[in-house]
Amino acid sequence: MRRRTIKLPGAILALIVLVLAASCTEGADESPMPGRPVSAEEASLLALARYKAWTDSPVSIELRVPDGTTVEAVVDYKERKAVGSFTDGAGRHGMVVWTDQVVAFAEGAVPEQIDPGAGSLPGEWTRRPMGKELFDRAAGLALGLGDDRPDNAQLIISGGARRLRTETVDGVACDVYSGPRPSDADDSEISPLSYWISEEGRMKKAEMEFKGLNTPAVVSFPEDA
Repeated sequence: MRRRTIKLPGAILALIVLVLAASCTEGADESPMPGRPVSAEEASLLALARYKAWTDSPVSIELRVPDGTTVEAVVDYKERKAVGSFTDGAGRHGMVVWTDQVVAFAEGAVPEQIDPGAGSLPGEWTRRPMGKELFDRAAGLALGLGDDRPDNAQLIISGGARRLRTETVDGVACDVYSGPRPSDADDSEISPLSYWISEEGRMKKAEMEFKGLNTPAVVSFPEDA
């Protein structure tokens, strides 16, 4: 039996191609960036996180510096001051105090209780201005996680903040967000700073990635502190 050949007009062929192409790409993630842009509600929650840390201040933190130094400290966001104990990558330990302007170390024994409001602390202290060293940048991150007013939710949205995923920190369910991009960043980039925010809007953890390093600086807010 002879087969019939059906000729379709060019316009119909073009329409079929478009339909097939759409069906192949439907549901595909067109964005190479992780997560999705934050909603208005999520931006409002994120905008309150640093303010809630300020109102809860003083608060206990755990700081992990990419060079292997770990710090357990009490941060007073109202006074812009942190006091704590440190152990560095070489096994040395002691006390550390920092503000926005200065950082001071004292090697040796650490008191059982540390008062961030104390006028003086025991030990021989080495003091220097805050600079661009890895510890200083990580300590500055920790001190910047509290503020006396909420952030601007609209700027958080326009700055490209994204909801990345959900994780649990100290038994608390948290949404993980990347913050607004730096002003000099490309629109295809995400912020190097990420926040773990609980359903109550409280910050449980923050991470800052540094260029050229595989390990981020991590600031945690222990649940039982």
